[in-house]
Amino acid sequence: MNTIRNYLDSLFLNVPKTAETQKAKKDLLSTMEDHYYELIEEGKNENEAIGTVINEFGSIDELLAELELEKKDSSEQDTEFFDAIDIEEAFDFWATVRRFAFSVSSGILLFCLALSTVVFSDNGSIIAALPIVFFFIFIALGVGLIVPAGMKYSKTFETLEDRPLTQETQKEARTQVKNYEKSFRSGLSLGIGLCILAIPSIVFFSEFLHLDTVGVSTFFGIAGIGVFLIVYTSIIYNGLKLETPKTRLKA
Repeated sequence: MNTIRNYLDSLFLNVPKTAETQKAKKDLLSTMEDHYYELIEEGKNENEAIGTVINEFGSIDELLAELELEKKDSSEQDTEFFDAIDIEEAFDFWATVRRFAFSVSSGILLFCLALSTVVFSDNGSIIAALPIVFFFIFIALGVGLIVPAGMKYSKTFETLEDRPLTQETQKEARTQVKNYEKSFRSGLSLGIGLCILAIPSIVFFSEFLHLDTVGVSTFFGIAGIGVFLIVYTSIIYNGLKLETPKTRLKA
């Protein structure tokens, strides 16, 4: 059944997304599904039924002609889209993306700090339990940052999914991406550099200072900062592109 839906989606890919065409698409899907089940009842297998349904319904131009609709060219489509993502919604979404990026990257950093502290729990001191306490505190704080931010981001993204972009919004998105490219490259390079630097820090503390625990703790701390930069800049950079499934332009 998904094959029929995907086929219909491909047929309507370049058709103006209006209330009329959406209703036509829904009606066609219902008709095609009914015919599919009729063929199944007649004894055809799934593949035969799907092939017959697709072949009998013909091209998109024939379908639209039967429904007395027209397939608009690109210049005509500009005025046909509805419920497009305007510039105000885009800026609200970008603000959500930045908050989401900070929460997720901070949560990951806290996880790394939790690992950084827990390595001290086996040093035999009378306060050996304290690192364990900090471990659970950091984990709890990390989860507390990531989960609510992820839920808010998902809810915001759902309001934009499958909606077209206005021409103004797409232009602003390109500008935002271009302006952020330098920060993205710098953050990514520095983050990767710190992750690489974290490895020799273990060797330095272990081999030269004979502080194995400090070396491991330092490794997680430095790597955590590196991952923070990589995740933070990457989420923002991709979010600024405002790429949602099947987005198109509207003047």
